[in-house]
Amino acid sequence: MVNIVLNLGASTHFPSLDEMESIARKSLVERGRVNVHFLLSSGDGLVLFADVSDDRDVMRIALKDVVDRFHVDKYFAVMEGWFSSDASIRPSLSPDRQEALIISEFHRDMNNRTVFQIFHRVDKEIVFDNRMLLAGKGSEGHSVFNIFVEDAMDEVLVDAQRLQKEWKKNG
Repeated sequence: MVNIVLNLGASTHFPSLDEMESIARKSLVERGRVNVHFLLSSGDGLVLFADVSDDRDVMRIALKDVVDRFHVDKYFAVMEGWFSSDASIRPSLSPDRQEALIISEFHRDMNNRTVFQIFHRVDKEIVFDNRMLLAGKGSEGHSVFNIFVEDAMDEVLVDAQRLQKEWKKNG
């Protein structure tokens, strides 16, 4: 496992969710992929954290260590993943799965937001499809990478069921 932790300093601007989404979309279009990474805001400035582990549990433990070490109150998690409107099955196993660019903004006060930008590929070109924003306290925005909750894994199912309802409604 290789962790990359870069302290970007106090003078660096913490982007908005829209700015972070724009950066991630540009990266996906230019590179054809987005590596999992985290941009964290601490009292000392911004910290960029990337973990090249394929093990999400290991990555989550390392993220928690960085959040604790730098006293982080908010951060972004940026990644590619699968999206499915069927909450009864893991998206990666769903026959109707779609690729998604996922940008999550996590706050210690649990006022979280997550953008799911669905996309598909035509040859090597990225074509963006539907976009969904989840926002608010409670079950919204929970993921295994939200280290501000003790039982993030249990919350994923609740959020997936709510996401399924929202997706069908906004479809």
